[in-house]
Amino acid sequence: MEKNTTGDITLMSADSLKINRISGEVAVSSQALISNSCDKGVEVPLGALSGIVYFSGAGPKVTLDILSAESVVCTFYSEFDGMGINQTRHAVYIRVNSSVKVVMPGRTKTITVKTDILVCEAVIVGKIPEIYLNGSIF
Repeated sequence: MEKNTTGDITLMSADSLKINRISGEVAVSSQALISNSCDKGVEVPLGALSGIVYFSGAGPKVTLDILSAESVVCTFYSEFDGMGINQTRHAVYIRVNSSVKVVMPGRTKTITVKTDILVCEAVIVGKIPEIYLNGSIF
């Protein structure tokens, strides 16, 4: 944030080098965690494979093989939220989209998971207006 001589915020900018570094680290870490989890497989009750909801938790457990993640994609986005008459909350998030293939007897299913991670947030305090009209009379 850059401020003028009176202390008012005049500019907010992002450090793209840091953003890209964080994005790369999150993508590599996510890929490693998914790969470690995929090596173990997933235990599912046999009734869950029938497709009938009533039998979904019944039967002996069957271990399903999971293939490695197809992709992990990280994107950044930010939000501005009004927090009162002179305050604004600015939050920066990283969205991690990952896809994993699950191999089941007779078919293969791709599962996509989306996770949002809060990277940073700040409350920007502005000037208090001299006049505040709450409503639409004009």
